[in-house]
Amino acid sequence: MHGLPQAGILANKLLHECLAKRGYFELPHTPGLWTHVHHPVWFTLVVDDFEVKFVGKEHTQHLLDALKGHYTIETEWGWGRIVLWN
Repeated sequence: MHGLPQAGILANKLLHECLAKRGYFELPHTPGLWTHVHHPVWFTLVVDDFEVKFVGKEHTQHLLDALKGHYTIETEWGWGRIVLWN
């Protein structure tokens, strides 16, 4: 998908398909900002990296497990946030 004009739309569609069944959703009034119905996790996709703000590593692990089903992930932890890239 890299380099295609529709790459962003396709990546967002894949996120919806992969994360909706795990309880994640994009906020209706803030496109690109995602959260979970129960876990205190917020994240956004920036180009091809995820920036995640969380309260408690166990909640972020839930997001990581959901993403690992579709992406190869490396993580960088620090200061109550995590950056993921593939």
